[in-house]
Amino acid sequence: MNAYKAEKNTNAEKSNTKKRLTGRQKTGYISLGAVFVLMCMLQLWYTILIVFSFGLILTIRDRRRSFCTSYCPMATVQDDFYTKTTSSRAASGVTGEANGADKSNISEKNRKRNRVYQFLKKQWFKLFAALIFWGWLIGAIALFYDEPAKLWQAMLGLMLGSTFIAIILQSISRKRVWCSTICPYGNLLQKTIQVSGGGRKSTRSSK
Repeated sequence: MNAYKAEKNTNAEKSNTKKRLTGRQKTGYISLGAVFVLMCMLQLWYTILIVFSFGLILTIRDRRRSFCTSYCPMATVQDDFYTKTTSSRAASGVTGEANGADKSNISEKNRKRNRVYQFLKKQWFKLFAALIFWGWLIGAIALFYDEPAKLWQAMLGLMLGSTFIAIILQSISRKRVWCSTICPYGNLLQKTIQVSGGGRKSTRSSK
């Protein structure tokens, strides 16, 4: 009886530990909530510029990509989807020995995921993604500056589209693969760190 109670208490403690949010998760959700209020409720098209300015100031101050690690709303969404996806797979027996998956199949999946990651790391593809992203951002401001409603729609489309692509890439490669490879803003912050003398510290935000 005592052993049963001890086991029950241990399981309860583990459950409570899982429910607790880390400091990084708290700042991420706060940032995500702020973006939702500014962009979706107040419909301020320049929300993305506010976020980018905050991230740039933080990066210059810390000389590392602390914004990407702890404050980026897109990273928070990716983390949430990653947690839910892995949990659902484990519960349904998709991974591990529960469904009798042999090691060769797992290795092949890992090789495919790694090939996607290696492709996304290519410099020409990073440049391609940057041209599309910054071209959309600057072009929308230039074309619709006098039409706030259209400009807001363009910025919302950019933010939602980037988030959707990031989630898809994560599902076929690895956690936060968008952040560690082709994110145009993240790569800009990395260049800022190098220029400001921060070297190559915290080049990856997926940890």
